[in-house]
Amino acid sequence: GGALFTLLGLDTRLRVLDVSHNFRLEGSLSMLAALVNLVSLNIGHCRKLTGEFNDLCELSNLTYLSIGYTRIDCNQALEHLEAWSKNFTELDLSGTNMRGPLDPLGSLTRLVTLKIQDCFHLKR
Repeated sequence: GGALFTLLGLDTRLRVLDVSHNFRLEGSLSMLAALVNLVSLNIGHCRKLTGEFNDLCELSNLTYLSIGYTRIDCNQALEHLEAWSKNFTELDLSGTNMRGPLDPLGSLTRLVTLKIQDCFHLKR
């Protein structure tokens, strides 16, 4: 099984979580909501994780987020980024179903790395 989050009994003091490329990892992003001290989250290429981008909004301390090539619903992600975390320095949203204009990214004044390759629904 791949319900890794449950098996780990993740502690709310956790600051960095990288489970990228874990193809067996299953579960909902809502399981991560309690990890409010996370500053770095990499769940890229975890194709069995489910949920919406907004399920991560409780993680307001994040400076690094990689959700590239997941099946997470990012349809309205850009609308919520502005109000979510101005702390982001790195975002990897590659290969997601993110839609809309890129304007909200302008509010992320600390952003130094942005990966949006294979996001076919973005507009200038």
